[in-house]
Amino acid sequence: MVVSLPFEKSKKLICSCQNLLVYTKPKIRMVAQVIGLMVSSLPAISNGEIYYRILEIEKINALKVAEGDYEQTMCLSKQARQDLLWWCANLEASSRSLVELLPSVTLQTDASLLGWGAVLRDVSTGGRWNEVESKHHINYLELKAALFGLQALCVDVHNEHVRIEMDNTTAVAYVNSKGGSKSPLCNSIAREISLWCIEHNITLSASHIPGVSNHSADRESRVFDDKTEWALNKSLFNELSDIFGHPDIDMFASRLNKQINKYVAWKPDPQAFAIDAFSIPWSNFT
Repeated sequence: MVVSLPFEKSKKLICSCQNLLVYTKPKIRMVAQVIGLMVSSLPAISNGEIYYRILEIEKINALKVAEGDYEQTMCLSKQARQDLLWWCANLEASSRSLVELLPSVTLQTDASLLGWGAVLRDVSTGGRWNEVESKHHINYLELKAALFGLQALCVDVHNEHVRIEMDNTTAVAYVNSKGGSKSPLCNSIAREISLWCIEHNITLSASHIPGVSNHSADRESRVFDDKTEWALNKSLFNELSDIFGHPDIDMFASRLNKQINKYVAWKPDPQAFAIDAFSIPWSNFT
């Protein structure tokens, strides 16, 4: 059973979005009115939550600058305008199912200030944060761990309901709400998670578990074999590549020590082209 917007309500929202796109600097009140129409339509619009958060965040920030004056104008970012176009293009055909698949895959993820960890059935993986990532708030890192867990362990999962078990209530809320307006950074990761799941036709939900029940993922986020994380000096690698030719792929690497973007990891990795260099043919690469 599915629900969809009545034609008149759908048409009103589309016209409102199109009208807003005409303005270079619309009034904050006009943006707020469009957001109100979007929010009221969410029960009937699949994934609509993803595509109004940036507009909401920009409205909140503009209202702070304007000291609460809704008659002041504001700028819309390129992403906000693209999201308005999504509403215009998808609203008429969109609906929302009232019946949801029961969870069939359970993924446990965790984060520490050192790294991330994920466990799916009897397979676990994890790794350190890079220098930039490690400076973020733990709520952001918990969401990043969920994203990496999905990318590393659920890449072959399709048409399933994946339940992520996490011990951070803020991260659980952001996953289930497909974003949030309080933290733009957390919203950006929640959006990335949602879009990845749409691409893989995965229904996603999250639930909270006590930290003591998340020990395997927790261990992966704290215990590392740093002996495997070494690499040639980047300038030396570039010099050798100029002499012997530029490789297509880094066959023995990880997210942190890869020399080029396409690489093969030795264990499940969120960005790897493949896992285990000895399990794939090398003849297609240089």
